[in-house]
Amino acid sequence: MEAGKKHEVKGFVFGADRDATRTWLMLESLLLHDIEVRQLAKPIKAGEREFQPGAAYYVPMRQPQYWLARTIFERQTDFPDNIFYDVSAWTFPLAMGIPHAPLKSVSRGVIGKRVKEAVFPSASKPAGKGAYAFAFEWNEQFAPRALHRLLKAEVRTRVATKPLKIRQGDQEVELARGTIIAPLGIQDVERAEILDLLKTIAVEDGVKVHAISSGLTPGGIDLGSPSLDPLKEPKPLLVVGSGASAYECGEVWHQLDRRTDLKVTMVDGERFSGLDLARYTHLILVNGAGSKITSSGVEKIDRWIDRGGVLIATKNATQWAAKNKLTQATFKKEDEEEAKSDSKSDKDADAKDKEDRKKEERRRRNYGDHDKIEDAKILSGAMFQADLDITHPLGYGYDSREVAMFRNSRIYMHPSKNPYGTVAQYTDDPLLSGYVHKDELEKLKGTASIIAEKRGKGAVILMVDNPNFRAYTHGASKLFLNAIFFGGILEKTRE
Repeated sequence: MEAGKKHEVKGFVFGADRDATRTWLMLESLLLHDIEVRQLAKPIKAGEREFQPGAAYYVPMRQPQYWLARTIFERQTDFPDNIFYDVSAWTFPLAMGIPHAPLKSVSRGVIGKRVKEAVFPSASKPAGKGAYAFAFEWNEQFAPRALHRLLKAEVRTRVATKPLKIRQGDQEVELARGTIIAPLGIQDVERAEILDLLKTIAVEDGVKVHAISSGLTPGGIDLGSPSLDPLKEPKPLLVVGSGASAYECGEVWHQLDRRTDLKVTMVDGERFSGLDLARYTHLILVNGAGSKITSSGVEKIDRWIDRGGVLIATKNATQWAAKNKLTQATFKKEDEEEAKSDSKSDKDADAKDKEDRKKEERRRRNYGDHDKIEDAKILSGAMFQADLDITHPLGYGYDSREVAMFRNSRIYMHPSKNPYGTVAQYTDDPLLSGYVHKDELEKLKGTASIIAEKRGKGAVILMVDNPNFRAYTHGASKLFLNAIFFGGILEKTRE
């Protein structure tokens, strides 16, 4: 309590206006660890964002769980040591993708009662009388699970690739790209069954369902627009077994099976060549998963993509895809970094720094210091800011272009040669929280985190990071789910 009282930050405010479920997930976790959380009695403005009562909460630093609360919220980029056993960044709201801000002062009357329980934010059940169609936006955390409920029940659905407006009573409601629409006039499923599913979606998934009374809208696209792309139920295949990261396979499995109720087939890489790929819509390769796939398996994947399959590769599986010519993506190499610093435009500015680095590399060192020096370059786990194209299908459901990505690898992918193909790109000042060696940070700047390529009737989606890390990086996990549900609607763009 005394340490919290002396801390320069009085508390942290957090909350996502358009994702009550993700805010609830964080609130639930804080309360589980006996961290004191307060309601807001009035709006709080921090920086350029205003946090609203009912949608945001306040965590005071002066509390018995001060050290844990501080560790969860603060961003740390300076460390007394540079060797880490595990992840160096634990900024929870960054991993959760939840807006938050430190407060050095709080006005009287702004902080409300202590929160005793995290209540799931169920939405109100939709009224079905006279509805022409139903719609829900993609911003809520469990919107992918809601969509899968409909697809699994063979309800025909479409995704809006452009914004639209609908009328509800005397008001117009704006719906963003990524809105899911189920027109009732084209269904084989009984209306009553659809209504029951939509009620479940509202109550159990916390997704607000809108009833639309007409196919003509007061703004944006109409419900007969070609900008409404039909969706089909994903049938994903995950390569597991020898070579594939068991951790990352488990994270994908958990994300799809437990959180989205989407069943995933798993196959050992050594048995891949004998598999009938035509039965699946998506192929997921995590770190190391391509190591057991033979050349005949690569040819099979190549044909499958051209016929409409979606390949999703993460971490070094992206490099495997490039090596096997399944993608046009390219990656940085060490000799490329040297060549860059030798270029004429950079020569004068970098000459002294380059010479100093060479001297440092040649300097005699003790044999016993080898591990300590080399381990300092390992990126064990930090958080970095990327710029996300929220108009791209893989960016649906995000309100801000700023997205925090968790990274624990030294793979650096060049932006796509196609100007529309780089979905997420690291900024020029990307470090948000955690430790990274200065040389690795320089390599990361401006590189691509996610690239999406249209190939034939299918697509290749490359993610050099792990968006499902330990099942708590909710801020990035929807990018992976977007690849699952929307990877098949990518259109060919001019390079």
